[in-house]
Amino acid sequence: MSVLLQAIAPGGSLPGPTDDFWYSDIGSGMVTAMRVTPDSARQLSTVMACVDIISEIFALFPLKIYEEFPDETKRVAREHLLYPTLHDQPNFWQTSFEWREMMMDHFLLRGNGYSRIVPDLLSRGSVGQLIPLHPDRVTPKLKRQNNIIPVGPTGLIAGDSIVYEYQRPDGQTEIIPWDEMFHVRGYSVNGIEGISRIKEAAMSVGLSMASIQYATDFYKNGAQMGTYFTHPGKLTKKAYDNLKKSIIDKHTGPKSAWRPELLEEGMDIKSIGVTPEDGLLLGILKYGVVEIARIFRVPLHLIQEHEKQTSWGKGIQELGMGFRTYTMLPHCTRWEQAIKRDLIAEPDRYFAAFIMDALLRADQKTRHEAHASGIFAGWLGRNEVRKKEDLNPEPVLDGFILPKNMGIAGEEPAESYTPGDNGGESSGATETNDDTNTEDTNYENRLPAAKSGAGQLDLGD
Repeated sequence: MSVLLQAIAPGGSLPGPTDDFWYSDIGSGMVTAMRVTPDSARQLSTVMACVDIISEIFALFPLKIYEEFPDETKRVAREHLLYPTLHDQPNFWQTSFEWREMMMDHFLLRGNGYSRIVPDLLSRGSVGQLIPLHPDRVTPKLKRQNNIIPVGPTGLIAGDSIVYEYQRPDGQTEIIPWDEMFHVRGYSVNGIEGISRIKEAAMSVGLSMASIQYATDFYKNGAQMGTYFTHPGKLTKKAYDNLKKSIIDKHTGPKSAWRPELLEEGMDIKSIGVTPEDGLLLGILKYGVVEIARIFRVPLHLIQEHEKQTSWGKGIQELGMGFRTYTMLPHCTRWEQAIKRDLIAEPDRYFAAFIMDALLRADQKTRHEAHASGIFAGWLGRNEVRKKEDLNPEPVLDGFILPKNMGIAGEEPAESYTPGDNGGESSGATETNDDTNTEDTNYENRLPAAKSGAGQLDLGD
């Protein structure tokens, strides 16, 4: 075997032509003698748990298309051609949940998520399907004066356009224009290609991998590392081989641990090794869990690590709000803006939004108290509450309740508005329908939204 082959393939065989080995940086994580790639890192239970919890919760959020009006009111645009693609099924074999989960997995481990845009042949300018592409097969390039060149550290210059070089499974290379690619990119130094979290944190991930490999080898070998036997005489090669085989067969592997050994002919056993505790192995393993959770900004309790106290808040509601604000909200915002840039033909009129209320849902007593406060203060409708609680609206509960002692400063107090009262002129109530009768509190803090009854967001499916 050549020196080069020994260096890149210690096991003696080269990876296949489609293996991630050929598309990854050779030096990633080599400070710990462990080669760190997105796939090898995902074999760590902490990486897997962090990626899965983010991807699954992200895919759980309903994704809708809204139409925004000049007065800053908005409604769900179910008739928009992109709505069923994003909300229900982006391609013929994946559901919206499965597609977004897969795209987020690609994004978290590799820094980029790609889906090829297939136009709808029946509707000009609309998106028919979104076909996910593996990030290891896609490389952003620049088209400069009809030449395809790599992306430099400075990124785009005047006159450049972005194209994507795709390595097809048949080995052929295809150039995909920028307007045929949906691209969700992570943090980027050139503004074009996202950076992999695993690549940037290769030292921390490699340390965890090396620690687990050490622990695996320790228990696989059974005997304490550094254990050796001494014999007062000189053994022949045959005697040495037989003795070595006997010791290995009897004492390696977890099932053979602590099995006694009968020593003959004045033999003695000595050890120069250390226990896992002496080597701080357990501490390093726990440290690795915290380090990886920090990389993905996942609170430890969500990956079943409960030994350390958390600064994310007290109680499950505050912990959920912290996870929503510091982890999920940036991801959702990144996706919403990428959808508006790449997929929506009229970005001044339509936008995509995730409904994140599930992470804000409090216990039943707290929810009911909050609902009652909003209803009796006159800004929350009773049918809005029913929709939030997954109940059908009732016609007799339309409208808003406004106490008699409340009104606009300087004016006479308004008459109390009750259902069916057609004369409540000062009540501010308006007729509502399925698309405009529920305000999405998720966007009240993120986008300008009207506080009146008209144009409020729908939380329905």
